[in-house]
Order: sequence, then structure tokens, then C-alpha cells
Amino acid sequence: MAIGPEAASATPTAALQGRPDAKRGPGTFAIGLALIALAGLGIRLGYVLAGGASDTSEDGLYYHFAANLLADGDGYVNPWNGVPTAQHPPAWPAMLGLASLVGLDGLLAHQVLASVVGTVTIPLVGMAVRLLAGTRVGLLAAAITAANPNMWVRERELLGQTLVFPLVAVALVLAYRYWKIPRLITLAALGGICGVLALVHASLALLLVLLLPLVSLRTPSGLTSTRRLRHLVAALGIAGAALLPWMVRNTVRFERPVLLTTTPGLNLRVGTCPAGYYGERIGSFDPDIWLPPAAVGPGRCSYVVTSTNEAEQDVEHRARAVAYMRENAPRVPIVAAARQGRMWGVFRPFQTATFDQDFGGGPLVVYQAGLVFYWAIIPFAAAGAVRLRRRGVTLAPLLPFFVVAIATAAIAFGTFRYRAPAEVPIVILAAVGVDALLSSSRRHDATATRNASATSSASASVNSV
Repeated sequence: MAIGPEAASATPTAALQGRPDAKRGPGTFAIGLALIALAGLGIRLGYVLAGGASDTSEDGLYYHFAANLLADGDGYVNPWNGVPTAQHPPAWPAMLGLASLVGLDGLLAHQVLASVVGTVTIPLVGMAVRLLAGTRVGLLAAAITAANPNMWVRERELLGQTLVFPLVAVALVLAYRYWKIPRLITLAALGGICGVLALVHASLALLLVLLLPLVSLRTPSGLTSTRRLRHLVAALGIAGAALLPWMVRNTVRFERPVLLTTTPGLNLRVGTCPAGYYGERIGSFDPDIWLPPAAVGPGRCSYVVTSTNEAEQDVEHRARAVAYMRENAPRVPIVAAARQGRMWGVFRPFQTATFDQDFGGGPLVVYQAGLVFYWAIIPFAAAGAVRLRRRGVTLAPLLPFFVVAIATAAIAFGTFRYRAPAEVPIVILAAVGVDALLSSSRRHDATATRNASATSSASASVNSV
């Protein structure tokens, strides 16, 4: 019997889902997903309310006040000095500003909104995994997402990573749908999501040159090269339309081209200092970077700028960072490895957890729990990746998110929060790995039961003789 293109592309997924999913209808999946999301919301609200609106990160305070100023009609300005800014892209403050518009402008109200946004991630991840590996695995992925401290800790910190998680889940749903059935509207929607992700965190703009070309040009379909290019151009056009107003605003305001943010040079500078290159903090950042020269000791970094223009300040930071890298060139590969080791939890992990706690303001035990949780699911993620490949399911749409995380830490410094783009792919792979273990256990039990039954039958036959 001939198999059509759509059926052929669906075959690996169907094989991975297995027979148990055949007994579970959409209603069962939706109810399970809702219950898991409700539990996840409870975890998130409990953690936020336990802080009493007193524990958040400095960046979170920035977003909070910037959102309120935006809602008050002051425009997108730096809350610390009141001047127009592009230090952070606008998507996350804009979302918080929606709450401020209806009077929910307190820090706790914004943290509760962040908890709701984080909760939305749970069913989105479940639906993404259901498309990839079936209903049972989708529910497992939703449960891992609900419990994962590395995701819900960002909501009390009020960080933009909170919005990254659900958008990454949506991007993966669209990427795998296009891989299965390549339609222009699907890739265009993916381009739009990638554009919005770049407006949450500038490093995610890399998806425009990593994810979109990979999905459009490598999908195993019967599309001609011309149609693939048309789809790619359309997706990039949608992403560009999402980014263009922000880019134009920045270029006009700062009188020089500013694509997404005025902090690439600063991000490079904070980790390109003696404290980040030598000693106990290698691979991390220099805590003195925000202090004036008079407040720090000799040989330490300090915050030195000669211009009030953010774009010009960024050029100064970049020049100092590059000069320091040249002066300490033999240390660059060592520091690069230390940054990656910190982010992926294999180099001085508990110290990195302490640094993250200093930044985020929550209890240290939560950051340590996040580290242990991450360690616990990584072996399952590795097993899940092997299982998917053996079943003929591509890993290609997952890989760009790991590349973005690697690039972010390479430019700045090593911290767990820079792993955010890869958290959803890790959860997806871990859910597949857990399901593989459970399936193996069930098969082992079934085999043992059959063997015991056969032995019993044989014994009965002997006795009757």
C-alpha cells in the first residue's frame, strides 16, 4: 500500500506514541493538562506570595517601573533616570504595562501576572510534546514544566525569561508542524514568533538566522527550492515587520543604527574583567562593574562612561572589553569554557547558584533545588534524544535554542538564567526519556507476568500427567 507524504511524515510520531495513547481521547488529555496547569499555578503563586513583593531582581524592578511609566504615557524610558532607553527590548515591560493600565501596577500584581504567564507555558509544552511524541509524553512534559524550579523562579524575579518559555513552546509547535506539513502560513507564524522573541531578549534574534532557514530549507518535503525560499522570505518579512518599529525608534532616538538593544558592549564588558578572568569568579561577572572608579580597588573593573547617549556608551564598553580580551588573550578560551560550564551546571555549580540567588533575591535553597532538578532530568533528556532519533523523529528544530544559549553565555558570562532558551527543549527530551523508562518497566513486568503464567501452566500440565 502506498503511503502519502503526510502519512509518511507522521509515521515516526505515531510509532513513538504507541498503543496506550489510542485509548486516550482529546478530552482526557485536556483534563489532565488543566489539572497539571492548576497545580503549576499553585506552585508559582505560592512562591510569589511567600516573597511578599519584597524579593525580586534588580532587572525585575527595572521592568516593573518601566512598565508603569509606559502605562502612564511617559514612553519607554529608563526608570532610573527618566530618559528614553533601549537597554532592554520592550516586549516584557509592554506585557506588564497591560496590567498597569487596568490598575494592577504594584510589584506583587506584576509578579502574579508573571505567574500566570508562566502557567501558560505548562499546557503549551504539553501540546508541543503531544504533537511530537504522543499524549502520555505530553502530560509528562507538562508535569515536568509545572515542577521545574528553573522556570518558576524567574516569575518572582520578574525577568523576561518568563515570557521566553511559552513563546519557545509555540515556536516548537509551529516548527514541527511545518516540518511535517510545510505550509506558508505556518512558517510565517513562526517568523512572527521569532520576531517577538527577539523583542523579549535580543540574543533570540539569532533564531532568524538559525531556526527559520533550518526549518524551511531542510524540511523533508516535496517543495521545490523556489517555494522553500519564498516561504523563508515571507517568514523573515513577518519577523522584520515585528522588529521594524522598534529598530526605527532606536535609530532615530540614538542618532545611529541600533537594532535591538544598547547593551551588547555592556554585556561583553561585565564578564571581561579581572574577576571574570581570574580567581574564584572565573566565568562569571565582576560585581564591581556598576561602581565608579573611586569605589573599587586597583586592577578591578568599574563603570566608566563619557557620554550620556546609550548607544555611544555601549561603544565605550565594547572597546574596553575588546582591549582587555587582547591583553589577556591566553585566558579567553579558558574563560569561555568556564562560562559554558557555569551555565550548564558542570563548573562550580553551587557557587553559580549562589551568584544567581544574589541577583534574583529569592531563597538560596530554591536556586540549589533548581540545580538538582536540572541534574536529575539531564540523563532522561539524553535518553529522550536517542529515543527520538531511533524513532526517526528529527531533533533539528530543538538545536537552535541550545545554540542561542551557548552564544549568550559566550558573549556575557555564565549563569543559569542564560540557559532559558534551552529549558523547554530540555523538558521535551526529558519527558520522552522518562516515558521510555516507564515503557521499559511496563514491558519488563508484562514479560515477567507472561513467563510466570507459562511456568504455572507447564507445572499444571506435569502434575496432571
